Amino acid sequence: LEEFTKIMNLSSIDCVCARIWLKDRLPVPKPANVLGNFEKECGATFFHLNDLHHEFAPKGTGSVFQCDFYHANAIVPLS
Repeated sequence: LEEFTKIMNLSSIDCVCARIWLKDRLPVPKPANVLGNFEKECGATFFHLNDLHHEFAPKGTGSVFQCDFYHANAIVPLS
């Protein structure tokens, strides 16, 4: 379809997503936050998924954290 040809001109950024599952639940003051100033070109968002998604909410489920790194090409050499 012609309207989908416009996506060919979109700019994009690299994104890396990491999830960490812990055995125990940790209290987190804010379930979502922005991370910055750890790499010059990179930014990130932090999520405590237990507070944000019903599938991770049941008692007995350990903490599940997710971090999305934007402009991830800046952190790939750090691995």
